[in-house]
Amino acid sequence: MIDLENPFFAHTAQGKIWKTIVSEDGKHLIWEDRDEDQHQVSFGLYSLTDRKVLKQKILLEERWWVTVMACNAHRLIFGYYEDSEDPSDKKIVVFDLNTNETVKTIEQASFEGIQGKEILVRLHNRKDELFGLDEHLLLNRQTDQNVMSIDFTNQIIRPNHYEQGSEYALTVQRFLNSLISEDIIDVFDYLEYKESLLISYYCRSESGMVNNLLIGSKDFSTYEEIMLADNVSGIGSDTFWIINDQLFFVQDKDTLLGYDF
Repeated sequence: MIDLENPFFAHTAQGKIWKTIVSEDGKHLIWEDRDEDQHQVSFGLYSLTDRKVLKQKILLEERWWVTVMACNAHRLIFGYYEDSEDPSDKKIVVFDLNTNETVKTIEQASFEGIQGKEILVRLHNRKDELFGLDEHLLLNRQTDQNVMSIDFTNQIIRPNHYEQGSEYALTVQRFLNSLISEDIIDVFDYLEYKESLLISYYCRSESGMVNNLLIGSKDFSTYEEIMLADNVSGIGSDTFWIINDQLFFVQDKDTLLGYDF
């Protein structure tokens, strides 16, 4: 059973943890910290293999209209956009983690994925063509337009998301009603992993909604509970995930926690 009192990793952001991704090789975790008060976005880098923070605060020239897209080897790929009404990429920026410098900027381009060692992009004035940025930062036209990019998050184990009103959601709701006395909403993130059962659920409260995570044995003869967020205005999915026998989730929108199975 996971000891929820003792995470092996805990990081509290200055603002809100807006996004987390895992590198293409599954060795690194990157988080996006958006500080609305300072109108500043920064990024952190954590080694999943060495279990230590490698970069606490990566800052770019653009303070706000930028988001992390992927991590390929020692490079981070960022997408720049102009405003929240149009979040599509306006340009791609490649940042070298060894030198802490921007090493490539591609104007009017969108990120498409990772293929081997190449970063796939699509130029806005040549949308019918796909280009690969190789390890030498040279842009080459892809001859195979049907190439499938590698999902750099494919090593992550994500929960099943059961929508409201579905048969699975109603089954989980009946199960939880037999355990806890809350006004439970029938939307769940559900995962069976090894000898454990993990259920993220929402319940109504006077302040809105509360999101809790239950972790128990498969028969739930023993279980623990932790609150992920209160005063929630909307229901999300992928509220937790697992990689390399490590459980991660964001608590209170600003704290990233990691636990061992």
